[in-house]
Amino acid sequence: VGVGMIRARFAARVGLTDLDPPHSLKLSGSGNSPMGSATGSAKVRFVELDNGHTRLEYVYDAAVSGKVAAVGGRMLQSASKVIIGQIFTRLAQRLTGAPVRTGLWQRLLGLFGKGGTQ
Repeated sequence: VGVGMIRARFAARVGLTDLDPPHSLKLSGSGNSPMGSATGSAKVRFVELDNGHTRLEYVYDAAVSGKVAAVGGRMLQSASKVIIGQIFTRLAQRLTGAPVRTGLWQRLLGLFGKGGTQ
C-alpha cells in the first residue's frame, strides 16, 4: 500500500462477523507493518431492488497509526477511499460473476502466458 512517498507491505487479517445472510455482514480487518498499523470495519448490506438487482451498501470506519498516519489526513483519506472502493468493486464482481479486472501489468503478463488475468 502506498500513500504519497510512504510505501509499506502490511500483514493483514480480515474476518466476517454479524452474518445475516442474505441481508448483511460485518467485514473487519487489521494490518501491521514497520511503517505503522491500520484497523477498519465495514457494515455491508445487500438491498434487493424492484428490478431484480441487488444494491451493495456499506458504511466503514478506519484508523491508522505510525509513519503512515503522519503523511496527512487528506492524502490518507483519498487513498483509503480508493482501496475501499477496490475492495467492494471486487466483491460485487465476484458476487455477480463479472470478470475481475486486473492492473495493466497483470493483463500484459496474461497476454504473454506468464500468469495474470485478462
